[in-house]
Amino acid sequence: MLAARLIDLTVAGCEPRGAIDADVLIGERVLRVIATHFGLHAAERRQQANRLMAALVEPVPSNRREAHAVLLMGDLNEWRGRRGAILSLDRRLGPSAAARTFPSWMPVLALDRIYADGRAILRDVGVYRSPLARLASDHLPLVGSLCWSARDPRDRERLRASRRRARTPVNKSADI
Repeated sequence: MLAARLIDLTVAGCEPRGAIDADVLIGERVLRVIATHFGLHAAERRQQANRLMAALVEPVPSNRREAHAVLLMGDLNEWRGRRGAILSLDRRLGPSAAARTFPSWMPVLALDRIYADGRAILRDVGVYRSPLARLASDHLPLVGSLCWSARDPRDRERLRASRRRARTPVNKSADI
C-alpha cells in the first residue's frame, strides 16, 4: 500500500458516507482502489457519484504516483438499473457488470458494482454464493479477476521482446 485517503461523500441531512481511496503497488504498477457505499436517496447518490468523478480527474499530487488503472467498487444502492448515479459512472468508467446481489437470501437487485478503468480489464465478474456469505451480510459479495492489458505501449513492447526471446533458437553447442 502506497497511500490511502478518505473521500467524504456525506450529503447534508443524510447518513454520513465516504469512500476509501488507496494506491496499491502491484509489481511495478500502481492500482488505485476505491471502495464506497452510496446513500439511499436518488439525489444523494447522484451527488456522491459526481464527487467520485471529480476525485478521479483531480491532478495527482507530487507526493503520489500516477495510477496505471482504477478499480472502483461498492454498494451503490441504485435499484433503478443504469439510471441515476450508475449512468454517470458508466459514462466515465464504462459499464459495469450488473449481477444480482441483494437481498442475500434471494438476490433480485444489482446494488453492488465493480468498475475497472485504465490499463486493467475486469473479467469473470460474478456473485459469490455460500451459506456463510448469506449470513455475513444482506448483500452477496461480487468477485472478479483484474488483468493488466497491453494498452500501454511500453507493456506491448515488453511483450513483443519476450516473444522474440522465446522464438530465438538457443545454440547449445556454444556452451560446451
